[in-house]
Amino acid sequence: MKSRLHLGLKFLASILTMLCIIGSTIHGKSQNTNTSAKFDSTFNSFKGSITSEFERFQNKNDSIFLDFLKNAWKEYDIFKDSSRLKIKPKVQPHVETLSPGNNINKLDTIEELKNKDYEIHNIPIPEKGSYKIKSTNRFFEFYGWENDLPEISEIHHNDPFDNLSIISFYRSYLKDPGLAEVAVKLKMMAKNLKLNDFGYFLLIQKVSKALFRDVNDQILFTWVSLLRSGLDVKVGYDKSDVILLMDCDDPLYNMNYISVAGVNYYLIYFPDQGQSIKRLQTYDYNYPGKVSPVSIQIKEIPALSDRPANHYYFFYQDTIKVDINLSLIDYLGSYPACELKIYFNTPFSEKALISLDRKLKPLLSGKSELGKVNTLLSFIQMSFPYKTDQDQFGREKYMFCDEAVYYPYTDCDDRSVLFARLVKHYIGLEVIGLDYPNHVSVGVRLTASIKGDYLLYNNSRFFICDPTYIGAQAGMAMDEMKTIKPEVITVNN
Repeated sequence: MKSRLHLGLKFLASILTMLCIIGSTIHGKSQNTNTSAKFDSTFNSFKGSITSEFERFQNKNDSIFLDFLKNAWKEYDIFKDSSRLKIKPKVQPHVETLSPGNNINKLDTIEELKNKDYEIHNIPIPEKGSYKIKSTNRFFEFYGWENDLPEISEIHHNDPFDNLSIISFYRSYLKDPGLAEVAVKLKMMAKNLKLNDFGYFLLIQKVSKALFRDVNDQILFTWVSLLRSGLDVKVGYDKSDVILLMDCDDPLYNMNYISVAGVNYYLIYFPDQGQSIKRLQTYDYNYPGKVSPVSIQIKEIPALSDRPANHYYFFYQDTIKVDINLSLIDYLGSYPACELKIYFNTPFSEKALISLDRKLKPLLSGKSELGKVNTLLSFIQMSFPYKTDQDQFGREKYMFCDEAVYYPYTDCDDRSVLFARLVKHYIGLEVIGLDYPNHVSVGVRLTASIKGDYLLYNNSRFFICDPTYIGAQAGMAMDEMKTIKPEVITVNN
């Protein structure tokens, strides 16, 4: 511990020294015409020493960690956390009687809507990302982007896997200059592609398949790469299987997990891995230095290669073509099931929004705030065919906005996420998600009060806006929802 502290203090002292050098260099700039050259030389020398110092510091952490791993393994039980299943209606609900002030702008009658023949065009199933290996050069593909990889040494291990085999792989990783080059390249690529932590994991996982034939080697490479990037991951093993364990900043559902020192680590199975493990061996020690949970929040849409497709919707006698990037659909499809707040707070892709703007902006132009809200409600209520997740996918599946405009059908949670994002984009109003036991809706904070159903939240009235309830305008909740208090989901961005 003292040696680690000493290295950390030494690293800090180097930074302070450099700041002093910069200060003195700037002060003497007017007195010496060679200052710039001296500064560049000093900075390059400093940068090299700091890089070397940091590498020695990290290698010291690796050494401490590997020594600990020799005798730190324990057996853990495996549990499963399932998402709450919502019992959604098989048929999209609608307002039985429309008042003169709530006539949906005379678009269609309810019977015409129920019998409407929706058309769907150009909806190809996205191809899963693949990787290529050509002769001595290795290539990998990440949702449309192709890159080459440096050669690496062949890593040998003994079967079945045990803790000593895992330690041996880690040491081999540290000694291979090719893998060090891969690690640097992946960090740069993740930043350029605007990937969050989970996207960074998906990138490393793709690369591992191009580097290693054996799935256990793929998992160990992914583990070491994430761990040395400061992310809280572990590995466990059972007989001949190695499993990646991931601590996430938000809960995942329908996933197996173990609990280590009060932290849930989810079992991340790689393709072709069995999922029948009941108990596994892992360690309860964290990598020296600060490690953070893997973030699954998507604050910006990844800059993936464009594989274009489109989907057509019909509204106000207009045909609305939505542009779609299949690479993004493929990427989002790799996401695990997580809480609704992740979906509500994930932005819509610029590509899809620009295509919607062409038709929706003219439709909204000149309307009042309430008129715009009701137009967006009508658009989603009547233009998006309804089907439950169980009927469409055979399981509960929340959708991101881009998925909602891609797949043929949506249900209440998908529509609510989509409506909330559109209100934020086109009107700029504050919205909240409303999560009922068997339904999802939206609350909108209108600037002018209206008569109707609302939820009082943070001392403000959020009027119920239900994009599933055909014919309902702002302030109209389903009768069966009026006596139920929903869980509020904040929508921040």
